[in-house]
Order: sequence, then structure tokens, then C-alpha cells
Amino acid sequence: MGTFMAMALAAAGVACGRPAPAPKECAPALEGGRGALESLVNAAQVLDPNRHAVHLAHVCSLTLNSTTYPVVDLQELVKSATTARGVNSILIFGPDRKLRRRLEYTTERPLLCAGAKLYVWGDLSIEGIQGEGNELEVSDDGRGVSLRHVDPNDLPL
Repeated sequence: MGTFMAMALAAAGVACGRPAPAPKECAPALEGGRGALESLVNAAQVLDPNRHAVHLAHVCSLTLNSTTYPVVDLQELVKSATTARGVNSILIFGPDRKLRRRLEYTTERPLLCAGAKLYVWGDLSIEGIQGEGNELEVSDDGRGVSLRHVDPNDLPL
């Protein structure tokens, strides 16, 4: 399978296993399924009351020092906008299920995790961090992020 097709399947959630067996980079589902995911974001108070949550997905889990950090993709639509406008966020939670980092993006959806690295579709810029990239290396208990560009052919698919 070509790299582009593998990336497209990963973005669609197909590579993480339904119906094919899941590669080791894919995270197990959060215990409790969809309800647990909704509880996670509600407890973190990340949902804006002036927006409609239209997409919520557990993408993968980062591993830092043998500890799991769930990564969630959240897409919201602004309720009062005359023209539909969305706000997209990558949410990184700690092992205690508390929000460690929120990263807003436009089109750079999260694809997969490999260890402490999160790969996104396209190059992402993060406020307060120099440069841009499609590989985010997470550190400092989920709060620190560094960016670098990785050729799509070199992604760990």
C-alpha cells in the first residue's frame, strides 16, 4: 500500500483497526468507550458553550516514561456564526485524565502516535513555539511540545 493511501486510511481511522488488526502504534479504546471520552472532555471543561461539538475521537495515546497520555481530536462549530466556522483542537490528557495541552489547528488533523511523538496531517504551527512541523514530540508530562517536519514517506506507518 502506498504511503499516501496509508495516511488517508489512518486519518479515516481504518488503519487503527476496524476491520484489520491494529498496528502496535494504535491506542486501545478508552475504557468505557464513547461515554468515557465524553466524560473526559466534560471533566476538563474544554467544550465551549457557544459551540457545537461535531467530532470527538480518541486518536491514539502517547507514551512518556512508560505512561499513557490519550490524544483526542475535537472539532466544534461556532453557534452564532453567520457563515459556518469551525474550531479544531488536539487535546492531550495525562494519565490522571486531566488536560495537559490544547493545540488548535486548521487542517492538520492528528493521525497517529509513536512513543512520545504525535504525527499530524500537514505542518502545524503552535503559538509560542518556533517553526512548524508534522511531528510533535511531547515532553514535560504532556505539557511541552517541539515540532519538526518529517517527510510523509518516513512516517511510522
